[in-house]
Amino acid sequence: IGRVRAVVERLEARMGDANPQVGKAWMSLARMYQHVAAHGQPGARVNAHESLARARSVVRRAVAAHALVTSAGCEAAFEYLERQTATSSAAGGSGGAGAVAAGGGGDGQSAGQGAEGDATAGA
Repeated sequence: IGRVRAVVERLEARMGDANPQVGKAWMSLARMYQHVAAHGQPGARVNAHESLARARSVVRRAVAAHALVTSAGCEAAFEYLERQTATSSAAGGSGGAGAVAAGGGGDGQSAGQGAEGDATAGA
């Protein structure tokens, strides 16, 4: 996953931190971390939370930079996923983010796609 993170960081450096594709890449990385966290990899939950926060930040910059419109559902999805990763990071258990990664893949994936889809729809 470290290599994937390096690729995402290079993508952000090349495309900028206001590109919806960069936000989608950070969301994908967060989902990877959530998946490995469900299998007990140390530090993965914290990395998932950080990557998710970066994704949200990039999407917000994209919306502001390009005068795009995002839905309330997009913000709600990010808030839900951030609560899940923060809760499971603090608890250290295998619920929360692991449950989202294992059983709630539709929620996390739609959050990333919704953020990008809404942002690019207004362009």
